[in-house]
Amino acid sequence: MSIARLKEFARLVRSGPGNEPDRLALLREHERIVQARIADLDACLGIIHDKVVTYEKHLRDGTAAGLWSPAPSR
Repeated sequence: MSIARLKEFARLVRSGPGNEPDRLALLREHERIVQARIADLDACLGIIHDKVVTYEKHLRDGTAAGLWSPAPSR
């Protein structure tokens, strides 16, 4: 949660009862943002894992030389 949002949440808590729906809204927003970040990281992890598996296979099979080497410049 951003510092600004944390301050807003703390202000709401300090102001006492009656603003629980506002606090819940902030928490829901934060939850949504964190879930989106986790989904992005999970997608990245999937790509990295696929590359690891590919490299492991090529190293095991002795076919790793030049694996995904850039094409020579012309």
